[in-house]
Amino acid sequence: MVRKTDIDELIPLSASLMPAGIEKLLSPVEIRDLMGYLLSERP
Repeated sequence: MVRKTDIDELIPLSASLMPAGIEKLLSPVEIRDLMGYLLSERP
């Protein structure tokens, strides 16, 4: 894990790292779980 204090610079990407069309591959429950994970606060 990388600590925030070890990050010198954040550079926004022009494209998402999430695969295109992933919503078509996941069930509604899997999408809910993925969103919950992505929006959760982590140390």
